[in-house]
Parts: sequence; structure tokens; C-alpha cells
Amino acid sequence: MDKSKRKRNLILSILFMVLLFVLTYFIIFGKEDIDFGRVFDIITSADWRFVLAAFSMIFIYFILYGFFCRETLRFKGVKTNLVKGVVYGCTDFYFSAITPSATGGQPMVVYYMTKDDVPASAATLSTVLLTVLFKVVLLFLNLAALIMYHDVWFAAGTLFIVLWFFGLIVCLGMIALAIVTMFYQKLTFAIGRFIIRIGSKLRIIKDLDKAQESYYKFTTEYRQAAEDIKGHKLFLAELFFIIFFMRLAFFSVAFFVYRSFGRNDFSYLYFVSVQAFIALAVDSLPLPGGMGANEAAIIMMYQNTFGPEKATGAMILIRFANYYFGLIISAIVVMINHIRHSIINKKEV
Repeated sequence: MDKSKRKRNLILSILFMVLLFVLTYFIIFGKEDIDFGRVFDIITSADWRFVLAAFSMIFIYFILYGFFCRETLRFKGVKTNLVKGVVYGCTDFYFSAITPSATGGQPMVVYYMTKDDVPASAATLSTVLLTVLFKVVLLFLNLAALIMYHDVWFAAGTLFIVLWFFGLIVCLGMIALAIVTMFYQKLTFAIGRFIIRIGSKLRIIKDLDKAQESYYKFTTEYRQAAEDIKGHKLFLAELFFIIFFMRLAFFSVAFFVYRSFGRNDFSYLYFVSVQAFIALAVDSLPLPGGMGANEAAIIMMYQNTFGPEKATGAMILIRFANYYFGLIISAIVVMINHIRHSIINKKEV
């Protein structure tokens, strides 16, 4: 994709995100039973110590992402540090947040890693492992949540449960695809070529040769990642726990928002479980950051926990902490990193 087309797509993604933001909050505060003034009073009366704790979870999330990148790159013999890993984490968060189904994050991480002279094989290994383990950990948390809070899941309503099953199918499908791609190369090539040919005949795929070449490169990279990690079970376990605590930090935001309202009736595990349910239900939807769906799901799932007005206030604090605040921080980091690379390029010229 050329530079002008990439820039145009980025601008369109941001405009779509802004439109979704306006529509989401217009719909929420357009309801007759929601008093904006009352919701504002609820937010401003929250205990700032717990609100700060909620916002600090995003920094912990980025730091743990930095550890993950550092460990995976060092595994491939690439010398790097925690700061660069955090920058890659911010890059992933920013581009995932502004693109549907978080599709823009990983390619941009690989792009900026290679600009930092990280070999493509090492960059690919890091992003492949992150993608797969992110899904595996989410499934693990949902399984644990179902065991502990199946009553909450059943009470969520038909629409939410349908979305949850859709997310489950997508998540399992992605993990299965990754495993097949890593360990069954001939089968992967055969299936891929078949799908690409059908797409070409239906004129969905315009350039058959280019599509096959890209698919071959994609499967080769996954296969190489499988070869790299084969026999390194302890290393995989270490990475699993890093991602596990990353997810926990992100899902902990809701608990600290709850505590900021002076409540202590529900446990920490309850909020992690509900957030895991929500993540699986909305993450696969083709919306930037799950915007709209995430807000609606939070209000619906926490109606009984907070009450109608407090649930809306809680949603605003949760989303501003784990999405908008993260988006602002990551945007600043991405901008600084982009300027740094521009200066380096000019000096080299």
C-alpha cells in the first residue's frame, strides 16, 4: 500500500471513530431516564485515589507489553530495551484503537520494529506470539469467569450471549488458523490457494499472483515462528503469564472505578470476569475499539451493580481510562516516535 493511500485510510478511520463517538454518546444521553447533570455529579464525586489507580492500569499494561516485546526480541538475539518495547505497545494500542476489529495494530508494530533495524523474522515472531497468546488468555479468563459467574453470563440477555458466542467462534477460529498455519503447511497452502482462486473468480481479489505471494509470505512467517518456539515450553509459559497480567491490568480498571464510588459489595474477580465477558463479546466486531458496543455492554452488564445513572457514570470512567486515555497517551508516543524516525531519515540523506 502506497503512502498516500495509507494516509487516506488512516484519516477515514479517525473520522469514522469520531462519528461513532458522537453517535454513541448522543444516544446514551438522549435517553429520557439519563440526566447528564446527575451523571456528571456522580463522576466528579468519585474518590480520586481509586480513579488514579484505574488510570494507572493503562501504564502497567504498556509496561508489560514492553516486557513482552523485549523478551521475544531477545529470544531472537535482538538487543532492545523496555522503553522501545513500550513504544511498540503504544503503537499497537493506537492503530488497533482506530481501525475496525483492531486490524491495524500488528502490521504497524512490525513496520516500526523493522525501522529500528529489527529483523523481519524477529518482528514477526513477536507479533505472532502476541496475537495468539492474547486470544488464548482471553479464552482462559472467560472459561474461569463462566465457572465462577455463570449466573451473570446467563442474566446478560440474548443479544449479549449471541455476540459472546460470535466472539468465541472468531477467537477459536483465529487460534485454530494460527495452529494449522504453524504446523500443517501443506494443508494451509491448499486451503489458501483454494480460497484465493474463488476470490479471484468472484472478482473480490483483483491481483491473483500478488494475493498468492502475500499468502505464501504470511504462512511462511507463521511456520518460521513455530520452528523458533518449538521445544521452548518455559519461554512460552513466561510469555503467557506476561499477557495474562496485561489482560488483568486492563480489566482491573472497572474494579477501581467501582471502588471509587465508595462501594465494596462485589469482588475484584467479579469485575475481571465481567470485563472478560465483554471483551470476548465485542472485540471481534468491526468497530474501532469496539466503540458503541463496548459502552452499551458496560451499561447493560453493570445495571444491577451500580444502578442506571451510576452505571452510565461508571461506563464513562471505565472507557475514558481503558480506551480514550490509552488512545491519547499512545498517540503522543507514536507521534514522538514518528518525528524521531523522520529526523533520523533526514540525517541519513
